[in-house]
Amino acid sequence: MQQAFTIPNTNFPGLNEIIKVAKAHPMAYSSMKKQWGELVSLYIRKAKLKPMTGPVQIHLTWVEKTRNRDPDNVRAGSKFILDALVKSKVLPCDSQKTIWRISDSFLVHKENWRVDVLITEMEGV
Repeated sequence: MQQAFTIPNTNFPGLNEIIKVAKAHPMAYSSMKKQWGELVSLYIRKAKLKPMTGPVQIHLTWVEKTRNRDPDNVRAGSKFILDALVKSKVLPCDSQKTIWRISDSFLVHKENWRVDVLITEMEGV
């Protein structure tokens, strides 16, 4: 089974921003995680995703406004996406028991920036 959803007009905080917030105040990261998790959960609900038991592979297509951020910095936003998939009960957990592979693509579109998420349940893995 495959399921997909899009998080439009979104540039998640990069790893550098996450580290800066976490260092600033112990509760700041918690607040950031909650804010971004709620946003992702909204689009999960809109897509009406069904529960998956795994193992799954997840492909994230990060469509940024510019090429200014390094891919490793951009993909840090996957933490918020995976946590929201678990909280929304699409995935039972975000450990290696459930997630077999995570892959990324990086594109640029000045007007249509977003994150496209494709989840594929694997058979025979």
